This record gives sequence, C-alpha cells and structure tokens, in this order.
Amino acid sequence: MLQNKLVEILFKAYFEEEKCIGEQSVLMNCAEKAGMDATEMFQNTDIGKKETLNEVKHFRQAYGVTGVPFLVFDEKYTSSGAQSADDIMTMFEKLL
Repeated sequence: MLQNKLVEILFKAYFEEEKCIGEQSVLMNCAEKAGMDATEMFQNTDIGKKETLNEVKHFRQAYGVTGVPFLVFDEKYTSSGAQSADDIMTMFEKLL
C-alpha cells in the first residue's frame, strides 16, 4: 500500500537520516522514493485540505477531544491532557 510505503520512507528520513521532513525538498524526495509525483500537491496546497479537516472534525466529535495531547488506546480508552507515566501504564495494563 502506497500510504504505508510513504510512512516508512518518511520515518526513515526523519529518524535514521536526520532529515527535516518539514522541508519541501525532503518531502518531494520521499514522495518520489515511494513512487509518487508530488509536484501537483505542492503547487496546489488545497488538495486534501477539506477531507483532512472533515476527518479531524469527525475524530474530535467521536472521541470528545477537548485538549492536547489526546490519546486513544485500542479505541476503548481515551486520555486528554498531560498524563503521568503511571497513568499511561495503567491504561496499557487495562488493555492486557
């Protein structure tokens, strides 16, 4: 799947190659490695904007997001705002 391939390439660029994935040239290079032609996306920055905003709105409403960070654990438990390591571990333990 193209999406998974692109994510792997982006992660590699950021975490292994220490590239700044906020730079257009880095993103273009990653897109090309994944087999995409990202030229149109960078020329028209509104591509996908409506869909992305709708997805964010849906997620926010579905989970009742009111703050950041907002974590969802296995689509069962949620956590809003900063949490201690103990609280996060408790969430993981609930999932086991």
